[in-house]
Amino acid sequence: MRVYNYIYTFASTCLVLILVLLPAAYANEQITDYHARIEIAKNGDLTVTETISVIAEGRNINRGIFRDFPLYFISSNGTEKRVDFDIISIKRNGNKEPYHTSYVNSDIRIYIGEEDYYIDRGPHTYEIKYQTDRQMQFFNEGDELYWNVTGNFWQFQINKASAEVHAPDNGKISGVAFFTGRVGQQLQFANAKISDDGRSAFFETTKALSQGEGLTIVAQMPVGTVNKPTESQEFWWFMRDFGHVVVATITLIIVGLYYGISWLIIGRDPTPSHIRERQTTSLGISPALVRYIYNRSRVDGTFTSISAAILNLAVKDYIKIEDIDGDPQLVVSENRELQKLPVGEAAIMEAVNKYGTFRITKSNGKSLTALRSSFNNAISSEHRNMFYKHNSGAIALGIILTIVGLGATMVFNIMGLFTLITSTIFAIIAGVLLIPIYLLGKWFLSFENDGLRYLLVSIMSVIGVVGAGLIIAGIYLVIEDTNTWSHIPFAIVAVLLVALNIFFFDLMGRPTNMGAELMAQIEGLKLHLENYHEQRMNLAGTPRMSPKYFEKQLPYAVALDIEKPWSETFDKWLESAEAKTAGVSSYRPRWDRDRWYHNRRDNDKRFKGFSNHMSKSISSAMPVQRSSSSGSSSGSSGGGGGGGGGGGW
Repeated sequence: MRVYNYIYTFASTCLVLILVLLPAAYANEQITDYHARIEIAKNGDLTVTETISVIAEGRNINRGIFRDFPLYFISSNGTEKRVDFDIISIKRNGNKEPYHTSYVNSDIRIYIGEEDYYIDRGPHTYEIKYQTDRQMQFFNEGDELYWNVTGNFWQFQINKASAEVHAPDNGKISGVAFFTGRVGQQLQFANAKISDDGRSAFFETTKALSQGEGLTIVAQMPVGTVNKPTESQEFWWFMRDFGHVVVATITLIIVGLYYGISWLIIGRDPTPSHIRERQTTSLGISPALVRYIYNRSRVDGTFTSISAAILNLAVKDYIKIEDIDGDPQLVVSENRELQKLPVGEAAIMEAVNKYGTFRITKSNGKSLTALRSSFNNAISSEHRNMFYKHNSGAIALGIILTIVGLGATMVFNIMGLFTLITSTIFAIIAGVLLIPIYLLGKWFLSFENDGLRYLLVSIMSVIGVVGAGLIIAGIYLVIEDTNTWSHIPFAIVAVLLVALNIFFFDLMGRPTNMGAELMAQIEGLKLHLENYHEQRMNLAGTPRMSPKYFEKQLPYAVALDIEKPWSETFDKWLESAEAKTAGVSSYRPRWDRDRWYHNRRDNDKRFKGFSNHMSKSISSAMPVQRSSSSGSSSGSSGGGGGGGGGGGW
């Protein structure tokens, strides 16, 4: 019996505790009273004191509350106006309370409280006093304050909301209106009255405001109650709204003029000989150097250059190429005639001579990496600025001017560094998207440099730039989730700045006089190798095809990425009556010991792509680089100035 008494007592105690604690545990956090006192100054500035009483239960409200305030005011004609917002004081329960701010989209967010301090559960009253400008609207009928008292984006229900508006000195309020509900609704769950002396008006809701609902008020005054902004003030307000666009546009003009003048002075290409009248069959420089010049004095990022150099050494009988289990091996030729080699080929021969053989395989990856490095350094160090000047200093100064100009937009960019960085990132993305348009234009112009083609490409480029700017601006606005449409022209100007730098990065470099002449000769050789049959038929003095002539030009064809058409030309010759008359019915390179390159059994494609095969072999043998670990009647709820919302943190 005693045991049952214990059980009964324990169960009763638990039930009492549940009945007592359960309501408290599930008590709602809410705003019990929200009151705003709005004082209008003669110059139109507003001093607003918001008194917000809340019930904290330790769920959303732990350290305190936060308040979001929009920094943009949508005027009656739908345009955006950027406003100032200055905090005067913040209190909790009558005492000064610490706070900090941050930017969230187009709002400033005020976090009231401290990171490491939790407030007590129960009622708390917050007072936020701030000043803001440019909130008044001016009509022929009178001056008007259109003000969203509470904002429509609070996390909590607002049991009661009220506001009092005080006219400037010697001013009176002549009319009032109010709206409740969600954004865009025109519900009338409120009351309003003007004081007997007309100096103030009072507004109060008659129904609680659920999440997403707010109170918006309108206070009308006779014309002249508030001073209209002066022309000087209007100018600086315009700069506040669009100063970042103005500065960015000025930057675009300055950078464009700088690049244009710099190009005329140091970037304009010398006039080369007419390529089509100079079908070149011999250059007198190595295939690796041909590719270096062809790439505008840039070291080849692929393995084509070193493949062309290896092939040229083989053709000159300095090395033989063997097949060792599918991997190419370079072997010193016994019959080679010693002579001074071009620097790139000399670097390869040094590596082969060291051991007598050099196998291109993974087990020899470190030596291959060292060989490629010495090969590239040898070519670039000896010929730097000899054939082509990149004018990197001029490009760097243009980029610096661009960065400084974009940085100067910060003076008028109230959203701060985040907006600038995100806009610039999207501008860079748009600029990258424009590269194919630019390359297509260059390809289009490469056929005939006549005025019509230039005009068409220019129009296409402008359409492409503006179109890409609009697309990127739209994406930016969607991601930013903001109504700040002034960012669209800024994004377009930023895109144009990025495109300008990309364009002149390619255009500013110029060949030297020697480089321009060699470029013309290289283009002539390329035309010769690509159009050999036509030249044999139409141009006197064109060399006759033979295995020796084919081998002589093959490394150059590899260097110019036309190995396939040159090999196909030789294939056709081998099958021709001319080859049979010369006694050439089959062909095997003397430098290809194990048919690594030649495949006589494949009649349709007698020759494998040497460059492709050798480049793949070198690439697969290279060590893998691993990264280290490590108002008025047309108004509605949510309109006008003010607004925002808030919650707990």
